[in-house]
Amino acid sequence: MADVHGVRRWVPPRPALAVAAFVVGIVMVIAATAWMVGGEGLAMSSALGAVSVIALAARRPSWPHLLWFGVVLAGCGAGAVATEDPRAVGALVALSVLAVTPIAVRYGPVVAIVPVVIADLAVGADRIDPGAALAGVLVGALVCAAAMRALPMPAAPAAGRAPSGMGAYLAILAFLAGITTGIIVAYDLPHGVWIVIALAMVWVPDAGETMPRARARIAGTVVGAAAGAVAATMLPVPAALAGAGVALLLSVALMFAGRRREFVASTAFAVVVVVSVGGGEGAWDAGFSRVWLTALGAAVAVGAGVVVARLEGSRQRRA
Repeated sequence: MADVHGVRRWVPPRPALAVAAFVVGIVMVIAATAWMVGGEGLAMSSALGAVSVIALAARRPSWPHLLWFGVVLAGCGAGAVATEDPRAVGALVALSVLAVTPIAVRYGPVVAIVPVVIADLAVGADRIDPGAALAGVLVGALVCAAAMRALPMPAAPAAGRAPSGMGAYLAILAFLAGITTGIIVAYDLPHGVWIVIALAMVWVPDAGETMPRARARIAGTVVGAAAGAVAATMLPVPAALAGAGVALLLSVALMFAGRRREFVASTAFAVVVVVSVGGGEGAWDAGFSRVWLTALGAAVAVGAGVVVARLEGSRQRRA
């Protein structure tokens, strides 16, 4: 029975799968339309904007909050694309996190995607111009949010009040993500954005939850990356890409279903297959690089969690 239960965790509930299909379809339409209008750069930035707003839009936020989220993301993203100074890029990543504080206070830590998007835009700056980043991210985010608000599904619960550690969470996320992105840009670290992804997804307001998230993310990445490497090596290209498409759809559905490890594994599978098939990188090289970069980002988050927990314990003992 345990094995059956484990297998069932990889099959998302039908409502989550239906919502995921709708959301993935919207993102694809946004990206395809942007590609026809402005080419690769606009398509990439529009897709990033659309993906960035999914978790927030699921909570049915107010339009002023959505607009502010889009403006911060687009403005800081365009700035990161425009500058070649790693210190400026790091500062913009940190600023973007701090600027969405009112949204995090109201709706919880759904803004962890913000530094990831800015870092991804900075790393891909050679393919995007600042105007495309500004327009693409803003329009992509608002169009995706509008489409999701039209979807007949219950809103995810919004945080009634900020967790006690929300201020420290945002400050540490801004500092760590800013420093990490600056280093990645300065040293042109290949696929370094995966460090920021792991850091942002593992670090949470409750330091006690950071270690379980780190374990889930690392385990999911190892499983997904290994499976993706096998698929890219053994299967014909059309079959491998079809499998990546199914994995991407499942990953979104698993995210809505709250199955963290399975979501991470499905995402890693899709990324490794696409990168190895379309990007000229060896499948096992692609898988290994994602695993160690994820482990590094998770280690940074866990280290920050340990420091915060010790400082909090010291403060309580003095009190």
